[in-house]
Amino acid sequence: AWPEMSGKNPATVDELDAIAAEQYTWAFDKNKPLWRVLYVSRTALGGSAVILVINHAIGDGITLVEVFKRVCDPK
Repeated sequence: AWPEMSGKNPATVDELDAIAAEQYTWAFDKNKPLWRVLYVSRTALGGSAVILVINHAIGDGITLVEVFKRVCDPK
């Protein structure tokens, strides 16, 4: 299961930005995968959010965007 961030109030865009910024400052544990996924179940925009943090050793920015698009593909 993905770690989930859910609180009493839906997360605003500013709060999502702050959560993502915090995730990007954490170092990766060398004994765990070089990626993290955080699920935010409720946002102020009425949906949910997924924050994906992938170490650059796995791929460059363009490659990681393509990976994320494939992970989120509803097909």
